[in-house]
Amino acid sequence: MARQNYGHPVGFYLSVATLPAMGALVMATALKEVVTAVGLASEEVFRGDRLPLLKKPKSSPTPVTPST
Repeated sequence: MARQNYGHPVGFYLSVATLPAMGALVMATALKEVVTAVGLASEEVFRGDRLPLLKKPKSSPTPVTPST
């Protein structure tokens, strides 16, 4: 009886694993770009030159006293 050696098809496993690995790298890069863009946009929202100026009240109608 001849014994057949099938072994592990490492090349096949490597080629099957390559596509998901490359897809994960591309998605990670795209996610990094989106997070950076959202961070920059949120900075723009809180810049001082875009916020309205609030008028300081002259005095409060009733003085605030600490209660004891």
